[in-house]
Amino acid sequence: MKKFSTNMALASLVTLILAPGMANAATDSTLPLEISGAIVSSEKCTVNIKPSLDLGEVVDTDIKTSDQAPQAMTGATTLSFENCASAESVLSVSLQGSADATDTSLLTNTSQSGAASNVGVGVWTFPDFKQLTVGGEASTFAKPAGVSNLGINLIVALAKTDGAKTIEPGQVTSSAQFKIDYL
Repeated sequence: MKKFSTNMALASLVTLILAPGMANAATDSTLPLEISGAIVSSEKCTVNIKPSLDLGEVVDTDIKTSDQAPQAMTGATTLSFENCASAESVLSVSLQGSADATDTSLLTNTSQSGAASNVGVGVWTFPDFKQLTVGGEASTFAKPAGVSNLGINLIVALAKTDGAKTIEPGQVTSSAQFKIDYL
């Protein structure tokens, strides 16, 4: 009888442990899971610009200071934004690089041998001739809704770093980076 009682107690214990699992097995074993989210269009665009620009030969008397619209528009290029989202967006563009020591709005002439002096390289938007100054405030541009491509026309020209001094002819080399932010 004692053996029966022990077996019965053990069977009852096993039933207690397994019963909840057996009850769930008898019911629907699916659990609800709600998933939600949204797909949004990317505001970013593919950005291109010609990687180099030859300003050619410029007569020193045609070169003005950076606060004047360039007379000798020796270099033109376009900052192209392509495959943009169709939504209206605003972006800002700023000019980065090594600033000239005398006129910090200009890129410095980094030419090593036979370098021109009292001259830097400036970048202006076209047709409004707003200067993008080195490390200065960014210019903003709006891309209308439904437009997937946008071009920002730029004029790259030489400028006197000190209007009171004459330019010493020679070679000019410079480099710049454009920083683009999507606002």
